[in-house]
Amino acid sequence: MIVAQVSDIHAAPGNDNMSRLARAVSWLAEVKPDAVVASGDLIDEGWIEGYAEIGSRLNELNCPVLVVPGNSDNRHALSSAFTNRHGQVDNCEAVHFRAEFGTIRLWD
Repeated sequence: MIVAQVSDIHAAPGNDNMSRLARAVSWLAEVKPDAVVASGDLIDEGWIEGYAEIGSRLNELNCPVLVVPGNSDNRHALSSAFTNRHGQVDNCEAVHFRAEFGTIRLWD
């Protein structure tokens, strides 16, 4: 089983981090991970629209994406943008995940 992690994307309209994410996703597509954990600081500068773009890009990998926010993320907006993310735990204000893949358990 291959679990990949992308972290600290810090995407914003004023930087090229979405193109960097595109390169990472392209490389990961060749690796074919069984799951991807996207952790912490997905956006910067309050760029809420970036969550949808990041989600779209990560969905290209055709595997479960587990998301946990960082300190620069808006948890409510992140939860709204990633409504179909695998392993979502809904009964709390925080954003967490818990997922099982065969004998592997992942949680934040």
